Amino acid sequence: MTRWKHTIRIGDLHGAHERGELTIQQVSNRLAGRLRTKFGNIPEDWELLDILDELDDIASNETLTAEDYDDVLARLYVWGDYFKVWFDPSREKS
Repeated sequence: MTRWKHTIRIGDLHGAHERGELTIQQVSNRLAGRLRTKFGNIPEDWELLDILDELDDIASNETLTAEDYDDVLARLYVWGDYFKVWFDPSREKS
């Protein structure tokens, strides 16, 4: 069983998107913010920096879609597995 070192909530963002409360651009922006708050001091983590750049691109480009977000999220999950980061899918609001 994996022992997670960190948790990032994403289910609330995904739930808000499903309910039409947030666009995928807003979800991307908020997830990037949560990642920067939690891991902003990790120097030279090029994979995370690349993922953050892609989330920023989605956040600032209304032609990008949930499919683009899903592609970035898949990379984020791989990164999270390596660094023992659990992305909590719980839909409850905090």
